[in-house]
Amino acid sequence: MNISDISSQINTQVLGSVLTIKFNRPDKMNSFTFEMYRALTKILNEIEDDDDVRVVVLSGSGGNFSAGNDIKDFVSVVEENGMDRGHDAPAFVDTLREFSKPVVAAVEGFAVGIGATLLLYCDLVYASQDAQFRTPFTHLGLCPEAAASHILPRIMGRARAGEWLLLGDIIPADQAMRDGVVTRVCDDPLAMAQEKAMFLSKMSPKAVADTKRLMSSQNEILRKAFDEEMIKFAECLETEEARAAFKSFLER
Repeated sequence: MNISDISSQINTQVLGSVLTIKFNRPDKMNSFTFEMYRALTKILNEIEDDDDVRVVVLSGSGGNFSAGNDIKDFVSVVEENGMDRGHDAPAFVDTLREFSKPVVAAVEGFAVGIGATLLLYCDLVYASQDAQFRTPFTHLGLCPEAAASHILPRIMGRARAGEWLLLGDIIPADQAMRDGVVTRVCDDPLAMAQEKAMFLSKMSPKAVADTKRLMSSQNEILRKAFDEEMIKFAECLETEEARAAFKSFLER
């Protein structure tokens, strides 16, 4: 597979057995389009059985990880076709959740919405001191996605999860580490992520894969939680509050 031909919005680099995937929309703070979701899903599916790639690193270009969904792209697709469980965005989350190889994230700047919740499926997350995390779903008249409503209360407690999911607060990197979303805060998260990825890539593939599988024993529970969220997410999309929030955002 020629990964470079999949999408100009995704950059890739292979070093040894490590594939680094960089979100490449710096002018839009690497907000996700549906083209990006399709490209990422295709890449993960293609390398699932590729023995030459043992570890994946995710990062963003231009000083940010990802500002979440591209609202203009998101609204146009939703208005045209609606948003069901099998759409490009949930399909990417499903693929990332079931991916058998280690995924290491390097976060700088903003990690918002899906840019934050996808980290819940990464095995190691390194963040810069200035990284900021936010899941502002309620601000857009929406409920959480990616099973965040199940994962966050269980890793940090319901009270802390409320600041993430109910209030949609901006969470600084140090707090995200204390809350269990970030592995470590460091000066150069991409260098750290690639160093750890390279270390993992030289270990027994079976031992690493089995360990990840054992750590991911709740995947079926997460799928069911995501199913329930998507039902409520679709209902929220039809509300006046969500429509008004999207309209206000697009008029900025």
